[in-house]
Amino acid sequence: MPITNIVVLLFILAMIYMGTVQGLFSSFLHLMVVIVAGTLAFALWEPLTLSLLIKYVPLFAWTLGLLVPFGVLLLVLRMVSDKLVPANAQFPGVMNLVLGGGCGLLSGMLTAGIFVIAIGFLPFTPNLGGYAPYTVAAGGVIQDTGSKLWVPVNSIAANFYGGLSRGAFSTKTPMALYKPELDVQMSLVRVRPDFISIVASPDAVKVTNAYIADTSNLVDSLTPDMAEVLGSRFNQPGAQLVIVDTEWSVVKNTVDGDRALRLPSSQVRLIVQSKERGVKDVKTVGPIGFSKPMGSSGVRTFYPYDSGSQMAFSQAPNSTFGFVFLVEPGYEPEFPQIRMLRLELPDQGQIKSNADEVLDALGQPKAPEPETEEGGPEESTGRPDRDRGTTQISDADSILVGSYALALKETNRLPGTASKNTISGISTTDSESGALITRGSKGSARKPGGNVGSRNKIIGFEIPPQDAMIQIEVKGEQTRSIFGSGIASAKALNPIFLEDSNGNVWRPTAWVWKKENGDQEIFFNDYEPIQSASQTPISQMGDDDQFYFYFSVTKPATLISYRVGSESNQTFDPPYKVE
Repeated sequence: MPITNIVVLLFILAMIYMGTVQGLFSSFLHLMVVIVAGTLAFALWEPLTLSLLIKYVPLFAWTLGLLVPFGVLLLVLRMVSDKLVPANAQFPGVMNLVLGGGCGLLSGMLTAGIFVIAIGFLPFTPNLGGYAPYTVAAGGVIQDTGSKLWVPVNSIAANFYGGLSRGAFSTKTPMALYKPELDVQMSLVRVRPDFISIVASPDAVKVTNAYIADTSNLVDSLTPDMAEVLGSRFNQPGAQLVIVDTEWSVVKNTVDGDRALRLPSSQVRLIVQSKERGVKDVKTVGPIGFSKPMGSSGVRTFYPYDSGSQMAFSQAPNSTFGFVFLVEPGYEPEFPQIRMLRLELPDQGQIKSNADEVLDALGQPKAPEPETEEGGPEESTGRPDRDRGTTQISDADSILVGSYALALKETNRLPGTASKNTISGISTTDSESGALITRGSKGSARKPGGNVGSRNKIIGFEIPPQDAMIQIEVKGEQTRSIFGSGIASAKALNPIFLEDSNGNVWRPTAWVWKKENGDQEIFFNDYEPIQSASQTPISQMGDDDQFYFYFSVTKPATLISYRVGSESNQTFDPPYKVE
């Protein structure tokens, strides 16, 4: 039995009882206070959250931004009303009992509704005390799971205050338009893996371009592959294709704990308004996919949101995503909204509608993944200290001759033996099979003089269960050829990364320099991935030394190549599946 249902029901029953005890007049006065306090709280919600709370308590900003004003206003207005109206009007007992209880019921539902909406924006799992009403299907379509509140207080409060915003308490920025479907959004923002952030700072994202065109003007120009991906939804007469380009930068709490940015379709919405009914008919639309530029050419690839695991992803300091929406006939786009952060579309004259520009922004679907031969890598156990087999890496596809990367291996283990007694600058945490190096470590581990006991043995790096660690081994002679003889070399500034079949780029989060004498130099920080060789001691390596890059990769992923800028591009045969 859902806990949320029980708590809400008990609260409403308590408010009904108080209404019958206090009588009609006092209960009615309290109902008016609740309505006014809720209206003012919703009006203050966005300004207070975005101007103040998002800077100091970002993960709790949307919850506190609604609850604190509502609680304070409710208390102050109730005290003021009691002072202004000290006497209680007298009504017959039956009226006090029935109508007083009715006012208590309404007060209880509105108060509980505001609390449920606010708590829904906390960084919890999709299941809120047994209440998980929605999932997101292909194309950003919201699916009802059948999970209900016995008394749908969140929907009652959202509809009531939304109605007031376009009626008795109407403004130029009505809640019905600027924050629609709060009862739905409070659940959708949490429909994501629990390591993904649910907030976005205003400093982290901006809209750079928007494209709007009738699908009827585009359908004949689609390539067969793109037409197949979009399907019959694209052929609906009067529908509009809307693409919103967003530019992201790394801002704490907007990105995830490993400094990556992941945006599932559940956190991206487009607010649309009826052309005929205006603010009386407003809804949110989910994206059907996203496009992003690939490589230096800027040509875009389209990725459909065809499953719950598909997300817009980036580890780069700055990222660009174009979110693609299909708007049904009779509606027009008003605002994109990502993680409750409402963004502004460009002025009408700056929105692009030329068919060629729109299709370029839409991009083309990615090429199908090559089939993997049977007997490929076995499935991962999900343990943070797993160690799996290797795969073949092609020779470098570049002006250089010979192989740069010697081997790929899924492991978070160190290449050599290390002991807690011989380390400097490295922090560890204990696990069942040995100590693991924790984030933020940079130091050395001298080769132990003898056998290392299980209590002191350091076996590898600590990684969360949703990640796998990929080790790439390189050798000194080829390493200097790729990066140049000195760290100041222009070659040393080339980015180092793994590329997966979705076009995602994974940068190294750790490195180990194993010296000829068995000593090891170690770096690990998955919150600040390594951008280039200039951040490593590669240029100091001897010919017989070994160097290892480690990449933290979120599962599932299919890795297709290892690259060092334009100097080296080595493919994996078969593509390496991280599961």
